[in-house]
Amino acid sequence: MKKTPCDKIIKHPCIRPLAYDGFTVQALAVRAGRIVGVGTYRELRDMVGPNTEIIEPEGEILQPAFHDGHIHLNFLKSEHHVDLSKVQTAGQLQDKLSDLSPSESWLIGAQIAPRIAEKIFKDSPNLLYEACGTRLVLIRTLDGHGGWLSNEGAQWLQSHAQRPLTTLDIPSKGIVHITEGDYYQALEQIPGALNRSSLEGLEGRVASVISAGVSCFHEAMIDEIDVPLWESFFDRYPVERTGRMHGMLHAKAGDWDWIRKRKPVFAQYEGRLSLGCLKVFLDGSLGSGTAWMHGERPSHVIKEDEFLEVARFAASENFQLAVHAIGHRAVQTALDVFETVRPIVPTPYQSFTPPWRIEHAEFVTPEDIKRAARIGVIFSVQPLHLPMDTEILLNSHRDFVNIAFPWTDFIDAGVALVMGSDAPTTPCDPIKNLAVACGGMRRALLGIPEAPLALHALSRDVALHSHTVGGSIASMGKLGSATLLPGQPADFVILDGDPLRVAVEELEDIHPLETWIQGRRSSNQPEGFKHARTASC
Repeated sequence: MKKTPCDKIIKHPCIRPLAYDGFTVQALAVRAGRIVGVGTYRELRDMVGPNTEIIEPEGEILQPAFHDGHIHLNFLKSEHHVDLSKVQTAGQLQDKLSDLSPSESWLIGAQIAPRIAEKIFKDSPNLLYEACGTRLVLIRTLDGHGGWLSNEGAQWLQSHAQRPLTTLDIPSKGIVHITEGDYYQALEQIPGALNRSSLEGLEGRVASVISAGVSCFHEAMIDEIDVPLWESFFDRYPVERTGRMHGMLHAKAGDWDWIRKRKPVFAQYEGRLSLGCLKVFLDGSLGSGTAWMHGERPSHVIKEDEFLEVARFAASENFQLAVHAIGHRAVQTALDVFETVRPIVPTPYQSFTPPWRIEHAEFVTPEDIKRAARIGVIFSVQPLHLPMDTEILLNSHRDFVNIAFPWTDFIDAGVALVMGSDAPTTPCDPIKNLAVACGGMRRALLGIPEAPLALHALSRDVALHSHTVGGSIASMGKLGSATLLPGQPADFVILDGDPLRVAVEELEDIHPLETWIQGRRSSNQPEGFKHARTASC
């Protein structure tokens, strides 16, 4: 008996239904945006009808599209900010700022690397005055956890602050470094600093993510003001322009009553938007010097009694809970609260209870790795942080090198992993993430460059699992399984190289050619991109 015709047949010599498995097929049948058949073209031919499209894309590999398990699309650089991402020296920074015409409005520079800014301003404390005179200046660092103010800017902030400032020490002339609580207050108070997006702005930011081969992104900080904008975005645009989003609602210390009025929602807008995760901060970042490595908790983060209250609320209302924790003391505290509220939870692979997550988990002791595995916690990691943080780690935290970025230990213990970028801190680029995770950078950090790679780097299959199915597990499977199996959304990426087969050193040379979401070719490909061939049946 002839089967119901499908809308499309995707033919390609190397289709991987599972990104991390070498098994391949040669055709996918797609109906209403979902996979309805997998096999050879001959096996699927009885699903071809008079209106079925036969599509034969170019490229080396067709595989499930990636998840970006941690990203900040709300806070990318504005076109009104001065782009400092390429600045390496004091001279380059001065040239960037001196070229701007004088103005009474704020001058905001963005995306300078924290360690570069720290070195420049340590060596040249009067640089902002020399370049900008008495203008109000804010320099935002790339990691989003700190910044630098001109003397006049600091005085302005002091006079406009709505809450007490804890790190502001204003010299007679020079520059003022602010971190965490004071920095966030500066973003709120300084006109144009926060750069909350418009619908059109979100579309452009999501376009860049989709063009990187990502179909589902985990937006890591959504405040109350952001919710209507995201809902409007998914209401206005079709799936090939929105992708799918797993959003984390920011339970800000002392300011999360708005969340108490909400219920978790999943797969809204035809399976594209979930807002069922709460997010709290237990520390800052290495670059700003506010990662909680030892001693007392940073002053700006949520206190333990309030954190416990958020966790109990999440458990009672069936929210997922995500905790920003970079330093090992932050990770330890997160696990303490997790165990108090939910002492025994099945692993994320087996449970219908929302799995709880720790975001970043850059420094974790062996004991806490075992605890995380036992209570079913997911670690959300960003491999591209390793090259960014290596210098800071070796200079300031050398005592913690042995517990830094222990991804292989996570896997050996049975901890579920999801990979992301933390963009804009590092680029949204899953292939570069794979290259770092699977390369020799961690053994070099440990000072043992000749050690077996398998002891200190993830295998390609594990890394690909973490960037696809791991993302599905971390988003509770509500937005698809990140596989190309029957019943799943037809979300896939076409690559010009094979990440399972090329040498580790050649991973970075692979590029995404096309991204398809729900069986539709994304309209967000780079300008001048050559599309695949399409032939009607």
